[in-house]
Amino acid sequence: SRFVRETPGGEPMSLFDGSIVGKVVECEDEKRIVWDWRQSSWPEDCVSKAVLTFAEQNEGVTKVSLSHTGIPYNDGRGNDDQPRVVEEGWKRNIFDRIKMVFGYGVPQFS
Repeated sequence: SRFVRETPGGEPMSLFDGSIVGKVVECEDEKRIVWDWRQSSWPEDCVSKAVLTFAEQNEGVTKVSLSHTGIPYNDGRGNDDQPRVVEEGWKRNIFDRIKMVFGYGVPQFS
């Protein structure tokens, strides 16, 4: 899937053909990316915050950490447990694919 990001700092972003929309709040090269983030199925006024941080552990080894807060329990279409849905989406669509690309372990698709 495509990731569209114009420039860091307030510019819109879109993932998975518009299923996830938001804007880049902060982008610190090689350190962290902060997004205002919402799924298109969420109520219009519902925006969460996703923060990816990158920390070099050793030469050639980088730890990637995710904090994603403000996720609603209901999506506005009658689907419950959105925190679990979002967590599974990060695992399956982002982190498992990173594992596949770089050959680190077996992806845990769920």
